[in-house]
Amino acid sequence: EKLILDLETAKEVILVIKKYEMEVLNELLIHENITKIYSSKNISGIESIKHIMDESIDINAIIIDKTLLWYGGLNPFISNKYDDSIMRINDKSIAEMFFKEVIANEK
Repeated sequence: EKLILDLETAKEVILVIKKYEMEVLNELLIHENITKIYSSKNISGIESIKHIMDESIDINAIIIDKTLLWYGGLNPFISNKYDDSIMRINDKSIAEMFFKEVIANEK
């Protein structure tokens, strides 16, 4: 899968998590290049890289090397059993804008 290949070759990965299944999340967390995780919920075992996000933000996304953005209706943190889509956007300006609008405004 392209997402796994992107994760394996990335230098920096940021996860934005609203909903997740621990089994699926653990498969992603084996990649040691995950530098930050933004979530509104406590996730056991990852406190050192986790940042609290407002509960009202309903977004699941992955930002890779500040250039690639994985985003869409398909949640990469759960087992998806329905037909939906996820976009792989390879555009630094869009990834930066997403981060600034959704994450950087969080305090």
